[in-house]
Amino acid sequence: MIASLKRRGGLLSLLIAAIVAGVLVGSAIASNGASSDEPNDDAFKPVTGSHRLGTDVADTNGEAPWTVRRYRGKTGLDCYELGQHSDGQFGRTWQGHFSATADDQPSGTCGDLQAAPAGVLVTMYGRGNGGRSVDRSVLYGIATADVTSVVADGPGESRTLKVDDSGTFVTVYSGRHSFKDVAVTFNYSDGTQRHLPMHPS
Repeated sequence: MIASLKRRGGLLSLLIAAIVAGVLVGSAIASNGASSDEPNDDAFKPVTGSHRLGTDVADTNGEAPWTVRRYRGKTGLDCYELGQHSDGQFGRTWQGHFSATADDQPSGTCGDLQAAPAGVLVTMYGRGNGGRSVDRSVLYGIATADVTSVVADGPGESRTLKVDDSGTFVTVYSGRHSFKDVAVTFNYSDGTQRHLPMHPS
């Protein structure tokens, strides 16, 4: 199930959001969310002091490690932003140069986490190498407190991703991949599991 996503000018049933410069290779499950390419919309503007940074995960090509920054939008939405962590700063690396991202700039993906299917908002992002090719793919998202871990099966292996204290999770793959390559299962504190089909773009 992919919930409808609100966006100025109409409704999108598939979330394709550019989080950092590169090429997206997947889609996202979300609920009442929207991409953040409308910076004047209060839905995406961060509440001051609401930012939390997740656990670092190594980059497959030796760049700064990846992490997820979570914040609350001014209209109450749960927002999450993929980036990299270098010298205590959150930002992004592009063509070998790291640039910090300001806390007060809306550049995440936002949705109602409590209303989301399985209590999870998740995205697959493909990072380009400066050309048209994609040299790594990142699966990341946020989850409600009862989600203890996320199991990503494929490509080539099964990975168990811990949902950290910030409620975020992330893993990085070499090469171009989408949700057609990764089956995702969510584990809950009561011992149950849920699998939601991911729909590749």
